[in-house]
Amino acid sequence: MKLQTVVFGGIGMDDTFLMLAAWRKTSVHASVEHRVQETYAEAAVSMTITSLTNVLSFLIGATSSFRVLNIFCMYSGLSILFLYLYQITFFGGWMAFYGRLEKANRHTFTMRKIITYNEAAKQGRGTWYRMLCTGGHEPDDDFDEGAEGATNHAVMLFFRNCVAKTLTKPVAKIMVGIIFICYVAGGLYGVLQLEEGLSLKRLVSDYSYYVDFYDKRFSEFMDYPYRVPIVVAGHVDYSDRTVQDDMERLLERIENHTFYANSNFTDSWLRKFLKFAEMANNHGANIIDLSNETTFNENLRGVLNSGDNNKNALDVVFDDGGRIIASRFIVQIYDLKKLPDLKDCMLFLRHVFKEEFPNYNLTAFNPVFSFAELLIGATNTAIQTVGIAAVVMLIIALIMIPESKCAIYVGFSLVSIELGVLGYMSLWGVNLDAISVGCLVMCIGFSVDFSAHVTHSFISSPESTNILKLQDAIEKAGLPILQGATSSVLGVIAMLKIPAYAYLIFVKTIFLVMIFGAVHGILFLPVLLTLTESNGEKKKTDSKQAAKRIASPQTDLSLIRRDEFSDSSFRQDEGNDYVSFMGFKLHDAKKKNRVSGSSSDESSGIGMDPKSSSSESVDSKEVDEFVDADEPLNNGSSRLMSQVSHDSCL
Repeated sequence: MKLQTVVFGGIGMDDTFLMLAAWRKTSVHASVEHRVQETYAEAAVSMTITSLTNVLSFLIGATSSFRVLNIFCMYSGLSILFLYLYQITFFGGWMAFYGRLEKANRHTFTMRKIITYNEAAKQGRGTWYRMLCTGGHEPDDDFDEGAEGATNHAVMLFFRNCVAKTLTKPVAKIMVGIIFICYVAGGLYGVLQLEEGLSLKRLVSDYSYYVDFYDKRFSEFMDYPYRVPIVVAGHVDYSDRTVQDDMERLLERIENHTFYANSNFTDSWLRKFLKFAEMANNHGANIIDLSNETTFNENLRGVLNSGDNNKNALDVVFDDGGRIIASRFIVQIYDLKKLPDLKDCMLFLRHVFKEEFPNYNLTAFNPVFSFAELLIGATNTAIQTVGIAAVVMLIIALIMIPESKCAIYVGFSLVSIELGVLGYMSLWGVNLDAISVGCLVMCIGFSVDFSAHVTHSFISSPESTNILKLQDAIEKAGLPILQGATSSVLGVIAMLKIPAYAYLIFVKTIFLVMIFGAVHGILFLPVLLTLTESNGEKKKTDSKQAAKRIASPQTDLSLIRRDEFSDSSFRQDEGNDYVSFMGFKLHDAKKKNRVSGSSSDESSGIGMDPKSSSSESVDSKEVDEFVDADEPLNNGSSRLMSQVSHDSCL
């Protein structure tokens, strides 16, 4: 639990950075309520998708047959759930609180009224005072509506103006494609080199004396390491010649296997007893009768109890009626080189028991087989969990993201990141075991996070072309992705000083999933979106037609249904006297009439009087020329406003 506290302490900051990035995109001159609404509208969907996928991935992992993995996944799933609830409620409240402080030009810590940086400079204040005790905005500060926020972070502008524009160039797309092919090739090569097995020395501290003991034991004393009892449960008539032949064939089958020693190391009470009876009968004294079950069992019991130190006395169990109800034979494992070989020994016995001797209730057991079970379960659990989680994540993405293509892209990113983590984890010296499987389960949800941010920002962008949508998406999601990946890596990097295998695996896994997730979110997925999505020409044509309708003096805007256009194209800017439609500012006649004292009948809706003079309206040809301009619609409001009069638009 200490490990998870550190891990989720860093990961929990991802949604915080996402909300802060959305907050920066809002207008500083808008009301706090409006800024919070815009922030949640921008960030809440991505937060919900990522948190939901994380929780479900851990719940899927909690169904594993590994008890330790069950506990880890249940605790982790609850942690992610409470982190989400905290971010969506408590953190939002604090954001609103400090937004009011910002609105009132109050200091973040002292909460006292402060002056702006420029005003402090005019008063001749010192440098430290201006750095620490100033802030806020001047009431008459200009606000660029096209930028959507008063101040964009420098890194956000870098992602928009440098990264996004570079990715739209054909040469850059080719380079990204080559990088992705090399990445996949390296991941596949690593998967092929993946080894199974949890070394016992990795369960203790690196400084424990058991590490040296384990190394010496495997290097010097593994020629004949373990004895394996073969238990035959249930009533069996050993006086039957067929049964005797089956038991002999079973032991010979095992003794001929690579990892089992020959008959000299096998302890079989049946062989000894039959040989003893044969020797006694060959000397002319027919004292041992093996013709039926009763006499066979009586003679066997007498031989087994003939001496106090007869080690085979415990190999046969009789019931009250004198029948044999259980027995065992002991075989020797030979020349065990590494722990995964133990899995082969166990699986071989199970195969022989099931396929070649199905009529007998056979069981093989050694305490060390428990670790072999982990090897078998690790592979099955990894395949099963990743497969189910990929399907579940795809379903969630289809539900939460309206564009089916984009949901498929998120699923593609999940599989690609998991492939990379698994492959490069192998090349980094990590085996597939219970601990690494737990890390893979954790990565399933986290690998969706960054991809979902970029995909949602791309499809929700109001821009008309893929290039502009890509710039908008990377500007919104690039900084949160970078901050989230950095904080998560920094949150676990201190674990490198802890001399324990589990902590080292977590550091390596978190590092890989954050790096690969960020690269997918910033490079691979944006290029894929621009290559496969339509170029937005239809949207541009629809925008031209809509602009002509609005500008036409014969058009009654009150008859235009708002649901004809997307919410991102048509919104009311709170605190201003206009509605914004695809970059055009349509003045609100309600507010204007209230100021001028004109009749309220003219402002009963968003529209204009169809009988109003056309001399004050905008000619549709002018709008057509404006729409056909190279600059995007939502950045051309200043040009249109020079042509639209207050009397013709609402």
